[in-house]
Amino acid sequence: MVRKYKTYKDFFFRLNMVTENLDKLHFGHLRMKDILDFMIAILRDGINFGGPYDSQIVNYSNSQLKTHSIWMLVKTSIPEI
Repeated sequence: MVRKYKTYKDFFFRLNMVTENLDKLHFGHLRMKDILDFMIAILRDGINFGGPYDSQIVNYSNSQLKTHSIWMLVKTSIPEI
């Protein structure tokens, strides 16, 4: 995606969901339900950066999900994207 739309590469970003120590999240943490609810909300609603800047999921793969990351796109009115 990013290579295909390299003109608009500044609109793409990769979101990594990790702990404060940059470790992957593991099931069994005491607050895991809260974390999973937060992750589901991001997958469902995207991220709001404030103002007119919202995001949406572009793509993800099984290997990205294993590392808790997804590709996202800042919503834009550019018709090619």
